[in-house]
Amino acid sequence: MAAEGLRDDLREALGDPHLARILDELRLKYVASRQPRGEAPSGVVVMETHDEADALSGLIGKRGLRKDSRVRVREIAELFAKNTRFPFSLRGALEIHFGQVIVSRREIREERDADRERMRARFLATLAELGVWPEEHVRVVAWMDEDRKVLRTWQTKWGEEPLARAFRAVAAALARLPGRGGAIVFLAELAAAAANDPHAFDVGRRAGAMLNRALAHRFPETARRGTRGGASWRRSLLAEAGIARDSISSRIDTYGLTGDTPYLQALRASGLDRPFTLRSLGIVEHDVRAWRDTAFIVENPTVFEALLARLDDVDRPLHPTILCTNGNLNLTDTGMLDALVRSGARLFYSGDFDPAGLEIAAIVLTRYPGAAHLWRMTPADYRQAVRQDDHAPLDPDRLRPLSKRFPDLVAEMVAIGRTGDQEKLIEALAGDVIRFATDHPDSE
Repeated sequence: MAAEGLRDDLREALGDPHLARILDELRLKYVASRQPRGEAPSGVVVMETHDEADALSGLIGKRGLRKDSRVRVREIAELFAKNTRFPFSLRGALEIHFGQVIVSRREIREERDADRERMRARFLATLAELGVWPEEHVRVVAWMDEDRKVLRTWQTKWGEEPLARAFRAVAAALARLPGRGGAIVFLAELAAAAANDPHAFDVGRRAGAMLNRALAHRFPETARRGTRGGASWRRSLLAEAGIARDSISSRIDTYGLTGDTPYLQALRASGLDRPFTLRSLGIVEHDVRAWRDTAFIVENPTVFEALLARLDDVDRPLHPTILCTNGNLNLTDTGMLDALVRSGARLFYSGDFDPAGLEIAAIVLTRYPGAAHLWRMTPADYRQAVRQDDHAPLDPDRLRPLSKRFPDLVAEMVAIGRTGDQEKLIEALAGDVIRFATDHPDSE
């Protein structure tokens, strides 16, 4: 009762209307304080009226206060503790008066920092529990540090337990990735193994969003291509990691393949173009070859169709192997190219003169050093392919990272400032494949 009586007396003492503005200003200074909880904040309070000066003087026993007097907050706190009969600090008295706990910005920051450190320690414990091998452990920790702001945002938005569950699923998935040349994994199966939920990595799920961020860190060049967060961007990241949604939806369009099996020989003899999915590629990948160990690759289906049409006047047994990636490389694209290069094929790639086209070209050249070559992608070819009608602008920021790989071409493209279409080179491309077919010694 005595304690409650003191609180009532305090509320009455602080209820003086002439103290209202001063008390509110003191509370705000405690909220904004960067000092530890036990210390009063810095700053001063200015008396705006004689009545305010008299009221504060009567409360803390400081004489000589008048309008425009400046009193340090720390002095007010010291005199309140020394000259009043209340067993509360100034901060405690303000909390009783306003009926709510005062939490300073420093305390909020310290609490958040403690939460984040606790979360980081929990992440590291998860990696140890999962037995993530050292090289993968280093990669995951590097991603955690790079994405710490995003993880903090998610911790605030999702809560600690949902964040911890999502991280565990992603860490388990990363430890299961096949690596370059490994067997392809399917997203639902990976999610079931890592999170006991085949939909854990779907779009809109927390673990799916976190997996995107982790893969973007691991494959930064892929992450820079396309619109971040978009469906195509996500498919490219998954493909780079060796993850497929299924064995049917991704494909590569082909023409003129050959091989030692009756099916591949019949396919070539038929003169039909054939889309291969991951599933069908898995059946032929150890037998498939490019005709005369040479494959011509385009990214544009219109160009692909036009090249096939130009071959109508060439004897079918002489037709070259032509592939179409339909834009960015997917797992079936790279799987087919891997198979052809393993069998000794040379690759000739031609694409659009825009950042995406050059990025695909860079991927092909990097993935198949010595086996892959550019096809009709010189500065002279670009000038012939430049758009004239709509003056489609180029993004020089996306081109600059490609300047080391294609210095002359990028310089020309930046100087002209417009994209170029592969369709404008159809006649030149067709001439190349026809000459390859008819000028070869086997054509006689």
